[in-house]
Amino acid sequence: MTVALATLSPTIGGLPVFFDGWVGRPRLVAALLLSVGAVARARYFMPASARLLDPVLTSGDEMLRIEAFSSCCGVYARVDLLGDHLGEVSVGTGTTNVDLGQEVRDALARVDDATELRLSVGSAGLRVTTRVGSAVERKVKLPVRWVKGLGEAALAQVGMRPMARLGAVGARRLLDALPPASSASAPPYELVPAQSGFRFSQAPRSGAVSVAGPYRLRELRPLARFATGMRIWARPGDGARSCAFELAVPGARVWFVLSPDVARGFSGEGAALDLLADAPTVAEAVQLRGYLGWRARLDENELAGLADTSPERIQALLTVLGSQGLVGRDLAADAWFRRDLPFAQELIPRLAPRVGRAATITRADIEIRELQSGGHEIFVRSGDIEHRVNLDGDSASCTCQWYTRHLDSRGPCRHVLAARAHLGEVS
Repeated sequence: MTVALATLSPTIGGLPVFFDGWVGRPRLVAALLLSVGAVARARYFMPASARLLDPVLTSGDEMLRIEAFSSCCGVYARVDLLGDHLGEVSVGTGTTNVDLGQEVRDALARVDDATELRLSVGSAGLRVTTRVGSAVERKVKLPVRWVKGLGEAALAQVGMRPMARLGAVGARRLLDALPPASSASAPPYELVPAQSGFRFSQAPRSGAVSVAGPYRLRELRPLARFATGMRIWARPGDGARSCAFELAVPGARVWFVLSPDVARGFSGEGAALDLLADAPTVAEAVQLRGYLGWRARLDENELAGLADTSPERIQALLTVLGSQGLVGRDLAADAWFRRDLPFAQELIPRLAPRVGRAATITRADIEIRELQSGGHEIFVRSGDIEHRVNLDGDSASCTCQWYTRHLDSRGPCRHVLAARAHLGEVS
């Protein structure tokens, strides 16, 4: 980090910035940045020294998105600074990621209603400026685990719907009454109606939103005084599942997405492995990337026209790009948005190890039998062990230890991936 005077040219490290200007509501913007930074420093499962401290900043389409993961990868946080909140700001297009270090946090902590705050974001990093000085954070290498987590957190939001709405008072009361931290094996809480809006209860209730470790929302508490309302999002149903909390503040939206289990981070969910294991689909997704542009909302019908394919196919291709962190999910817009992160097909085995392991299973290791009742029984040799895979349409099962432990909750095992790939070759 370097500290410089407040009279600065719009560059960082000699490179031009793509977002620059004095923001409106500086105290709120500072609090939003600090909240996201606090999530990046937090580890809600097996507390230890945090290692992943790199918020991702994406500018484009008259808004700035600031994203981070907790060090345990179980909490995804994002702030969307909207156009009417940005003041006298120049908004270009680009993505960078930095470590919010102590000097930047100290500078933000000193911002009040009387302080002017300037943010400069470029490919080389972030500069925070007040009238008395500035602090610069250089761009750092984004951890692979975060790239995987960005994708899995986005896919976890697909299909979520607003399940509860609270006003400003209800949002503050819910955050003030967060249950204390508990062991990772503790059962999830249920979000149930209360006189003031909603509350967390340990009594199971059908149809209620299940929230594992609601104490993981504690970094939202400093923002409660700014809240104008809150929405809670989840897929309909019962049992453990991801959920999202959307806190509305003037000129911005704050998102906290929680994994379905305190001990379960977003980086290992495996929601897109079937698509990633299909080479033609991955190649199409790479081509689609050139059509994305920079929009807060990607129009799937428009992309289908540009790519000369169907909207349904576009959804699959965006899922592939989403799994690699290249697009994120905006629940408020019910759409994908673009990020500019590195992507190459040869990195898929590293980002999705099960896909790489499935690719090592050859046709000689596969024996396919068609069942009279429908579907296929496929024997897959892996080392000295032979596993039995049953495929029937979209349904699949395997006798391996992975499937026995996780069933369908974390995507297919490598034997199912290999079986589907080789079945497709002979069909």
